[in-house]
Amino acid sequence: MDVIIQGRVHVSKRKTVIVTGGSQGIGLALVKTFLKHDYNVVANSRNISNSNELPTSPQLSLVDGDIGSASIAAKIVETVVTKYGSLEALVNNAGIFFTKPFIDYTAEDIKQLVSTNMEGFIYITHLTQVGICMRL
Repeated sequence: MDVIIQGRVHVSKRKTVIVTGGSQGIGLALVKTFLKHDYNVVANSRNISNSNELPTSPQLSLVDGDIGSASIAAKIVETVVTKYGSLEALVNNAGIFFTKPFIDYTAEDIKQLVSTNMEGFIYITHLTQVGICMRL
């Protein structure tokens, strides 16, 4: 998938971080901590906009969607570029697991695991590195 980074709408002096899996647990704690330390944060999870745990802040942008989709990874990076203009860190926190024995996993379970835990990691990491190399 090609991502075209056309230009910046706004360049922030604050540092910016992406946090995948930002709606609960460690990801949610990281989003709140980065905001507390005056970072811009672009946070993602499947339904992050529905989270009641996240504060409303001009320094926080939420991107709903499955990180296992290349188009969602591209949307996250595009949000960084257009809203903040720079990226200093990526926290690949998104991940899924099933609370059943491995031998009971179905083909669909394995497909979901690979999509989120591997493909999502690769898509967002690749696109952020491309953006950094292009100096966003």
